[in-house]
Amino acid sequence: MKKQLLIVTDLGSFKAYAVDNSRLNTTPRLELIEHFDPEEPHRKIADKVSDLAGRYRALGEKGGTPRGERHNIVLEERKRLVRRLSGRLNALMGDSGVDACYFAASKGIDHQILQALSPAAQAKIKRNLPADLIKASKRQLLDYFGLRPEKGPLPAATARNGATWPSRTRL
Repeated sequence: MKKQLLIVTDLGSFKAYAVDNSRLNTTPRLELIEHFDPEEPHRKIADKVSDLAGRYRALGEKGGTPRGERHNIVLEERKRLVRRLSGRLNALMGDSGVDACYFAASKGIDHQILQALSPAAQAKIKRNLPADLIKASKRQLLDYFGLRPEKGPLPAATARNGATWPSRTRL
């Protein structure tokens, strides 16, 4: 049987689950195979730059911004994180044993990650949800992706042991 993955991510973390859909279990089971928590999104801007985020003034200019300051540091870091996440996804789905993947990423980065994936990895994605499900429980993840079979109510004319009741007709 081929392996199926369920992957949830946002810029702050990444979780990959293996979907165990064997006949021994009545419902599919999720087993955490990888948890990736990059440290960059959790650090403050003052820890990343040496000038304490622009707390110096340019020489000779009154109230001017300093030359050489990196104005797009947040945008650049976001691009780097998306590249790291998509690289890790390519490595996980590049395995020949992986048949299908269920993927959820927060709305802001979902499209960017999908574009950065290889065509082979994109073809393996069975269902994509642009939602932040990183804190969802395993049961909720199965519900969101429709992997849990729903138990319908018993038909009205069928008893618990399978015997049928005679129907009453009105005169």
